[in-house]
This record gives sequence, structure tokens and C-alpha cells, in this order.
Amino acid sequence: MELLDFYKAIETKSTDMLQAAMSSNWQAVADCEKACAVLIGELRAQAEAQTLSAQERKEKTRIMQRILRNDAQIRLLAEPWLATLEYMGTAPAGSALHRCVTCFNALQGVLLARMACLSGLFSWA
Repeated sequence: MELLDFYKAIETKSTDMLQAAMSSNWQAVADCEKACAVLIGELRAQAEAQTLSAQERKEKTRIMQRILRNDAQIRLLAEPWLATLEYMGTAPAGSALHRCVTCFNALQGVLLARMACLSGLFSWA
């Protein structure tokens, strides 16, 4: 696989992640994030052995900009949950509020992992 193909695959997963977020399918968002992390790991390994031409670097920049736009849209979809649940505090185990807080904690973990994933991608830019 060529180096630019890794960026394209990450963009595809980013688009899949956005579609999942638009459907409120947070498990699929997490699954896509995991797939992105694997692709980024492979990209890092390949980046040591391959270089991009000037034209490929321009295409990589366009791809990364689209990934950032997808990420911003995902964040907009996810943050209303975060803003609402953040202020709910604690609740008795088993209550609806407790389940919401549990969901919030899981979603927060997904978002933090996605941010780490993107951070890894841009450190190899």
C-alpha cells in the first residue's frame, strides 16, 4: 500500500465515523476510531520507508483538511451530549440518569481516543 493510500483509508474511516455519529451509533463511531488507530500505526511504519512527492503532499493536505472537517462535525454531534450530561452529577445506580452518565463516560472515552488518534496522524504529517 502506498503512503497516500493510508491517508485516503483514514479519510474513508473518518467519513464512516461521521455517518455513524449522524445516526447516533456511538459504538460504530468507536469501532471506526479503532480502525483509524490501526491505519495510523501502519502509516507511521510506512512513513519511515516512503516519501511523498510535492503533488502527493498537496493531496495529503487536502485529505487531512477533510478529516479535520469530519472531526469537527462529529464533535458538534457529540458535544450536546457532553454538555448536557456533564452537569447531571451523580445518580443512584440503575436509574435513567445513572445510565446517561455511564453513556457519557463511554462517549467521553471515545472522543478522547479519537483526539489521540488524530494527534498521532498529524504528528506524522
